[in-house]
Amino acid sequence: MGRADLAELWLVDADGDKVPTTKYVVNLAAGSVTMAADLDLTGYTQPLTARHRIEEMQLLSDVQINGQLSLTAPLSRAFPLGSYVSSALLFGDMAASVPVLFDQGSWTGVWSDEPIGGAATAQYNDVDYPIEVLNNGAQTDRWRIHFTTGNPVSGTAQFQVISEIMGVIATGNTGSDCAPINPLTGEPYFVIRADGWGLGWSAGNQLRHNTQGASAPIWIARTVLPGATLNGDVFHLALRGDTDL
Repeated sequence: MGRADLAELWLVDADGDKVPTTKYVVNLAAGSVTMAADLDLTGYTQPLTARHRIEEMQLLSDVQINGQLSLTAPLSRAFPLGSYVSSALLFGDMAASVPVLFDQGSWTGVWSDEPIGGAATAQYNDVDYPIEVLNNGAQTDRWRIHFTTGNPVSGTAQFQVISEIMGVIATGNTGSDCAPINPLTGEPYFVIRADGWGLGWSAGNQLRHNTQGASAPIWIARTVLPGATLNGDVFHLALRGDTDL
């Protein structure tokens, strides 16, 4: 690429289609691309173009309204004219969780993080079978398992899975694991194990739980000074993170 220590490097064909990374290997430190030994570019229009960028993260000590930025430390390398400056929102460690779980005798129509009215006769065994969530499946939402039939003595009870945001998204029963799928990721929003239900549930009982997604909400607002002239109206967002396995 003519420069080393790249932050990102990818290939596109003559039509602008991105070439899958299975067809080449990138060495960011050396700034090079090695094509696959069994390379097959069927479906891609040559010539290919390499797109790459360098970057450096620094803390700002001052920002002036005229666009002048002051850094707390000097840059480690030179950046060409026309380089972009972006801001970063740092969220720290994030992980999906189930912060709220309780049962309720009946639904009152109010989404509350505390029980309303009496508890159900039955209880879900979350000690041995805690509700499971994955970082790539869970979203921040409030849920209730609404029993449509009961199993006070034996057998399985039927229920609906209801989201505060999306409404009824699935049905299930106490004889099977409940794992409604998030269509955006193909992974469950959560998993409730059948072994945790037991007996004693009645029609109308509720199991209430909240899920917290491995995400952080942001609000983006663009501010334009009075009389400013805009050349285009575009911004780009990049989500970055590391996975602790």
